[in-house]
Amino acid sequence: MRFQFYNHQLIAITLIACFLSGCNRYYSNVHPININQMADSELSEKIEADIQLMRIIEQSLIQIQEQEKQYFSASQSEKPVLLNHKQRQEIKDIWIQYLDQVFILTKLMLEYLDYHELLPSYQNDAFMIGFGSYLMLVSSGLDFIEKTAFIAPYEVLLDEPIPEYDIPRGLYTKFKWQILNLNEYYKIDEDYQKCKILIAELPAGSEQPSINPLFRIIESHYSQSQKILKSKRMSLVFANYLDSIKDNSLEMVFPIQKGVALFMAHTRFTTRRDGFISNRQCRQFIQKAEPGDIILERGEWRMTNLGIPGFWPHSALYLGSPSELEIWIDTEEITGYYQSKDPDCNGFTDYLERNYKKAYSAYILGEDGEENRIIEGLKEGIVFHSVSGSVGKADHAACLRPRLSKLDKARAIETAFQYWGRGYDYTFSLLSDNELVCSELIYKSYEPAADKAGLRFDFSEIAGILTLPANNIAAQFDREYGTNSAQLDFVLYYACDVRRKKSLSDDVDSFRESHKKPRWSLYIFNN
Repeated sequence: MRFQFYNHQLIAITLIACFLSGCNRYYSNVHPININQMADSELSEKIEADIQLMRIIEQSLIQIQEQEKQYFSASQSEKPVLLNHKQRQEIKDIWIQYLDQVFILTKLMLEYLDYHELLPSYQNDAFMIGFGSYLMLVSSGLDFIEKTAFIAPYEVLLDEPIPEYDIPRGLYTKFKWQILNLNEYYKIDEDYQKCKILIAELPAGSEQPSINPLFRIIESHYSQSQKILKSKRMSLVFANYLDSIKDNSLEMVFPIQKGVALFMAHTRFTTRRDGFISNRQCRQFIQKAEPGDIILERGEWRMTNLGIPGFWPHSALYLGSPSELEIWIDTEEITGYYQSKDPDCNGFTDYLERNYKKAYSAYILGEDGEENRIIEGLKEGIVFHSVSGSVGKADHAACLRPRLSKLDKARAIETAFQYWGRGYDYTFSLLSDNELVCSELIYKSYEPAADKAGLRFDFSEIAGILTLPANNIAAQFDREYGTNSAQLDFVLYYACDVRRKKSLSDDVDSFRESHKKPRWSLYIFNN
């Protein structure tokens, strides 16, 4: 009996285009073997090897699904979920592992498409390898989508580019669309029935030991795919359709959102370029601040004060100059820790220079004759600035010191160096690691881990998006002040006296009240 699955050819080509175009990790390695030109002995060896390969893939998919269980469940809440760095990386690792299996399965499908042109003695195995690969891809794809689709943190993470693996942005969305919108699912039954006929027509005691394990794989993945197709596919397709409308809307809105944000960043209701914080106060700031300190800033008469929640719209991380950082961080504990990571380094700053060459070069470059001492997220992305180029542009500024060891602060600074050069997140979400807002840099730099103490911040949900307004940091300081749970100490506060048009040093009590102030100074309307 001759079985054909030409109906899957379009699917295979579509999938290979979906997953591999623009993805050098896979595209450069796609060289399907033309099995019709192989000698009999070579073909026999290949079929036997591919049957074993399918067993390995099946076990790999089972392991991936076990890993998925700790993150993805059928009872996922629609409420935004915040994932730590380790969790974000593990989810990306699961996605990479799964894409590897998709690539192999798609390659097998392409190689066995023309199985019917082989000698009859090879056709049964070849058909079942091709069809089995297709079913494994469909069932695992539906299972993966059922667990991850339409849940904000997973969709955002899985759609991010992964440059080290040449995985482009938006691959997950393409994958989801292809799997849920294949129009030939009804033909799965047809080919599955052909497999059953093939098994039934085998003579008793037939010496085709490969058929039974292949059919077991086909039967298992047919059952899995049918369970989802019959019970949930239409709801998933409909949800995907609505999601695509939302994504397309965001593609239209995002440039507007970004454009508005850029406009607001440049718009001031004043002709002055510098803030009211003086050069003398900037020098005083340098004397009092230490590496790892958190900076809050605000400039009056700026449009961004309306667009960002709370009185404090901006935050930054203080590093000190390269020489100041090297002296401050020079402890046996820190040197030993970083030498354990890189035995050839001489200490913390040498470690930064060796492992983050571009970032460190930008750090030591300085700005307008001044040394860089601050790293922050601005419209141009994550960048270094001098104190005059950051605090000196503000009208209000505060400096807070984490109650952490120098080693924990060093690790926070190292994390900030990892993010240098990344873009500004105009969606203001904490979910992405590729673009960050100013306060997200603080959050991710001080994010606690199993082997690292850090800071725990209070987040806000705005329009369904988890975010950390800089004002939350001030509010949390106020709430925790004087308690055993306090995470930050007060260092200094420059408060702008709008009427006198100057910034003055103020005390901790005044700072504690600052987060309650209105976002907009009404004095300008009386001026």
